Amino acid sequence: MKLSDPIVVLRGMGPKTREVFLKHGIQTIEDLLYFFPRAWI
Repeated sequence: MKLSDPIVVLRGMGPKTREVFLKHGIQTIEDLLYFFPRAWI
C-alpha cells in the first residue's frame, strides 16, 4: 500500500464511507493522513 493509492483499497471502505470522504476532498491515503477536521484544530 502506497500513500498515493486511492482510499478504496482500505479495508472496510464501502461506497457510503467513500462518498463522505470524497465530499471532503479526500481521495488518496495521503489525503486522509493529512486531513484535520476543523473542530479539532
